[in-house]
Amino acid sequence: ARLAEHRPVLQAVAQAIDAALNECARDAVLLRDLGYEGPILPALPASGGIDFDTLPPLDALAPPSRRNLILVKGYHGWAGRALHVLSAIHLAAPHLRDYRIRVQLPADPVSEMADLMRASDGLDIAPEPWVPDHGAAIRRMREARMMVACSISDGIGTTLLEAMALGAWPIVSNTCCAGEWL
Repeated sequence: ARLAEHRPVLQAVAQAIDAALNECARDAVLLRDLGYEGPILPALPASGGIDFDTLPPLDALAPPSRRNLILVKGYHGWAGRALHVLSAIHLAAPHLRDYRIRVQLPADPVSEMADLMRASDGLDIAPEPWVPDHGAAIRRMREARMMVACSISDGIGTTLLEAMALGAWPIVSNTCCAGEWL
């Protein structure tokens, strides 16, 4: 465990479970390191994955090179690091003025930073509210050129899987197990 204070809690959980279902093979190694000795099932996304029959075919979508929407996962706190993503966007602002940047489900400090960036950098950046149904989230993702998510701890994010399935370029932190799924 990266955070030493979490190790005793994780070890207690590892001793209390009967079977493990992880999103990534790397998690099985971590679980064994915490003392777990039980069965480990094959890796499976927590969301269940993507049902491609419910998505529009890629050839029905605008090619990513013609899309001008950048989606940013707006979590910042225990694991999410959206403010770091916004800092990178600020540094690249002169090159991003032709893009719409939408920060999904931002924490208050992230919304405030987006507002400051809109005013100071001249970017079309705004918070994007929660959408009540999955179809709306998919419609938003199919318009995206890229999706950016930064976290100190993650499995295989549903947003990452949706981005890959809909042709949006995923940019994720190394803590995600995207490499296993790619």
